[in-house]
Amino acid sequence: GVNGWVDTGIDVGEECAGISFSITGDVQESSGQWVGPEGNPGHMALNPAIGDELPAECLVSQGGEEGAVEPVFYSGFLATTEVGRLYLAINDESYEHNNGEFTVSVSLL
Repeated sequence: GVNGWVDTGIDVGEECAGISFSITGDVQESSGQWVGPEGNPGHMALNPAIGDELPAECLVSQGGEEGAVEPVFYSGFLATTEVGRLYLAINDESYEHNNGEFTVSVSLL
């Protein structure tokens, strides 16, 4: 999306205890450095659509349009109490000069 959020098409219900993520791939920062879903901890970025200062290029999730933003960082389990559509984004201040992609498989638990 224009603000960085991608609609996964997955709805998280109240009965969901958490979300399992399996992530592959790398993205390239505007500096030229390639990073995984944990982002670049040496370069913090504040994306107004995300609202938190987190490592540049790290993968984040949001449950519902007003839910809390949670860093995903690595493949694994994320406990959540958020209900609604699951959105994902890559944290950055600008997406103009970036390359690469993350492939994310999601399972609700």
